[in-house]
Amino acid sequence: MHPQHSWPPPAPPPSHTYATSYPPTYPPPLPPPSHSEKRHKSKSRPHRHEQTHYFPPAPAPPASLPPAPSVPPIPEVPPSAARVRRVLTLLIEDKRDPNGESMLAEVRVPLKPSEAGDGGFWADAQDVSEELQKGPSRIDGSAKVYTQRGKYKQYFLRIPVDGEPVCQPANLKVASDRTIEIVIEDVSHAVPWVVACR
Repeated sequence: MHPQHSWPPPAPPPSHTYATSYPPTYPPPLPPPSHSEKRHKSKSRPHRHEQTHYFPPAPAPPASLPPAPSVPPIPEVPPSAARVRRVLTLLIEDKRDPNGESMLAEVRVPLKPSEAGDGGFWADAQDVSEELQKGPSRIDGSAKVYTQRGKYKQYFLRIPVDGEPVCQPANLKVASDRTIEIVIEDVSHAVPWVVACR
């Protein structure tokens, strides 16, 4: 029989101070997707948006309107300055004298070029009459004055017995050399008043 051995009791473990340990912390789990989100993800078809009418906003009015462009005023040109006066030669034949008398007079009147392209001009009968009666070659006594246009006589001036010239505006044909032939006849009776030449 073996002798019994008595072992000393085990020494108590040295005292150690352990730090208090805590379980690791984790973020809270995400909430489960809602029923509508699940259905949204499961469908592969695109969304259909309801059609709505879109009206663009009205443009804002400008703060200030731009100034209107300035137009320079048109200077007023006197009628006498607008028309160029040229020398017109009058070849006058006075038939009041039985022997006839030929005269030449020059007046300055506006001349307008003829549209026929023949180099001639047009003169206003009233301008010619006024300028003729203002000069030394004026017609004295009763008379009626005309110019020949083809086979026609164009009367443009009458001087009655009282000596007051009567005329009216009319186109007188002037040759390319700025001459015109006029004829003076006697007045056998009174003529009605038209326009008094000044």
